[in-house]
Amino acid sequence: MDKDIELKSLISKVSVGTFIGTAILALDSIVQAIYAGHILGRDGLVSIGSGFCIMLLFVALCEGAVAGTIGIVKEKYQAKDQDGFKEAVNVAWTVGIIVSLVLTVVGVLLSEVFLKALGTDESIMADALIYLRINLEFSGLVYFIFMCLELLKNKQKRWLSFVYIVTTTVLNIILIPLFASGVSFFPKCGIKAFAVIPLITGTIGCILSIVVLAKEEKGLFQLPTKLSFQFSFKEVVKRGTPALLPKVQAGISYLIILFFVNKYGAYATGAFYIVTRIDSLVTLPAIAVMTGIAVGTGQVMASKQIDRLKIVVKQGVKLMAPTIVIIAFISFFFSNGFMHVFTNESEIQRIGASYLKVAAFGYLFFIAMYVSNGILYGMQKSVYTTYFSLIAIFIVRLPVIWICYAKGYGIDVVWKIIIASYIISTLLSVVTNVNLQRKIRKFLKA
Repeated sequence: MDKDIELKSLISKVSVGTFIGTAILALDSIVQAIYAGHILGRDGLVSIGSGFCIMLLFVALCEGAVAGTIGIVKEKYQAKDQDGFKEAVNVAWTVGIIVSLVLTVVGVLLSEVFLKALGTDESIMADALIYLRINLEFSGLVYFIFMCLELLKNKQKRWLSFVYIVTTTVLNIILIPLFASGVSFFPKCGIKAFAVIPLITGTIGCILSIVVLAKEEKGLFQLPTKLSFQFSFKEVVKRGTPALLPKVQAGISYLIILFFVNKYGAYATGAFYIVTRIDSLVTLPAIAVMTGIAVGTGQVMASKQIDRLKIVVKQGVKLMAPTIVIIAFISFFFSNGFMHVFTNESEIQRIGASYLKVAAFGYLFFIAMYVSNGILYGMQKSVYTTYFSLIAIFIVRLPVIWICYAKGYGIDVVWKIIIASYIISTLLSVVTNVNLQRKIRKFLKA
């Protein structure tokens, strides 16, 4: 019984710890969407929505690069291998420099190409280009911000990484409306404020983190005298891919949806941006609990007591269900009011509300999907979740939406297809999970 309590406690501790950080990040993006809708109006909201999905893909690349390099740094540091540690840091800086240069060049040259390829409405193209280009030109900073956050966690200063996230979020919430609206003596920057302010606050936080970390380990921030290629970049890719793939899949998924949504006009694009922020109220807490489930599952698998997975499932549902059920309830019964929080544009409200009424049922399936996926991650079978996402995106979502659009169906059908693809992914995950557990039980009994 004590072991069961310890397992539940472990899942809860990891879930809550992860949830706090993700909840603050979700709050930041949601508040920015609210500001965009009420300060910039329809055009500003649509402009940011058009660039946001593209940015998700670039952020995923940065996260994958950090995951690949920081793992090597941690490994050498914990092993007290000074020479290996210095070389690992050199690799981290090298990768960061390369990522920054590549993303900056892409941002300068291809921002407009990306927006046109997605069918961005010409009426908001200028503002969308300003927002996206600023973010992509400086997206290399994201790599170093993520690296600092991971190093803070590794140095047992998780509280400081929390302070970093809270501080940047509060500064964004305070400064963006002041500069966007031009309140008092603040210059009126419009949509530029939504791109520049987060970059400035993120950079300030990054610099402060570097100062704190450098006091303890100066070697972390000694710039390389030459680019390092002594470490196998194959190892960096190997370590970074598990973190990269889910985010890239999500980014590609959003881009595919945005491509079709844009065909229904600017109002549909604005509505889609808002509902993705509402979706984050469900997905981010669910991902946090999924992380706890993965850790708990790993412990169960190590003990070879497969029947204890029932405890993992129950604890995961217990932690995840309340938030998701509440959001689903509000989304279905108060969808118009939910949308009104973000914008006064009646057409955007109508389109977004139609999505929320459909999504409310899909949210309930998220409970099963994230619990099941968390167990698969804990079993070291995360590759299956990649297959499920690819099936949902390229076999279900993309071709079916294309056919429905060609036949002249409205955007309400697009929303239903999106939710249907999530349900299919959930069923695949649950069935695979059950089969794997059955095979493991047979193996352990043999």
